[in-house]
Amino acid sequence: MPIYEYTCNECGKRSSTFYKVMPKELPANQECAHCGSTETEKVMSRAAYVRSTASRHEASGDPDAPGYDYWRDPSNIGRWAEKRMGEAGIEMPDRVKEMIGQAREGEVDKILDKRGLD
Repeated sequence: MPIYEYTCNECGKRSSTFYKVMPKELPANQECAHCGSTETEKVMSRAAYVRSTASRHEASGDPDAPGYDYWRDPSNIGRWAEKRMGEAGIEMPDRVKEMIGQAREGEVDKILDKRGLD
């Protein structure tokens, strides 16, 4: 299941296209997800690797004494909130748990689109 990335020649932003099956040929003039232009060029995708929660926590450090890079990982905000609410004996609202889960999955854009809690 390949994911191809394209850069738009109109707006300059990068878009990703997911295919359930490997296409025999790459489609020409892929539409930009940001501006709708078909003036796009295929680009080399960035490499990524998955780290376990334990290895991310180890690299980030202790929430009681966060280092400089601690807050660069959005899931650490949830980690800190869970720790503090647990210490205070406060039940974390389901909506907050959902947002923390999304941050851990790298879906920060979904969280920002919601703009706060109800």
